[in-house]
Amino acid sequence: MNFQIGWYIVPKETIYTNFFETAAWYENILVQPGKYPLYAEKFRFNEREHKEENIIDGWIMFSLPGVIQSDNFQSLFFGCPVGQNYDTTKNKGKPGEYLGQTYPYAVAENILYSAIPRYELFPEYQAIEVQFTSTYDNKVYTTHQIIKK
Repeated sequence: MNFQIGWYIVPKETIYTNFFETAAWYENILVQPGKYPLYAEKFRFNEREHKEENIIDGWIMFSLPGVIQSDNFQSLFFGCPVGQNYDTTKNKGKPGEYLGQTYPYAVAENILYSAIPRYELFPEYQAIEVQFTSTYDNKVYTTHQIIKK
């Protein structure tokens, strides 16, 4: 079950593109500025550190309602158009929705280092830097996580 951990921020009117099963199919959605719910998929216990903290694990997701600007769902055969030309503006003005998903480390990295972050966490969650030693080359590397305080 998904649970809200914060907000996805759209700072200005922006067009987002949904891509579909066929690489050539797309839908451009105009989204208005605002804060939209940011959801996480699940927690896991941090066993390696033996700490009493929960780490956000799985996908981070958000849904952005908007208005279709253009799309292309033309019939294709091996990527080549079949039949009549498709009117890419025939659905313009209809409601649409951009569905986004990303990894927790990408959200944490954006929060920690971006001059204009796209994500805002609720106070009970925190983006952190985590050092680990690679078993491949025995070097220390840095990654990022979101934890529940």
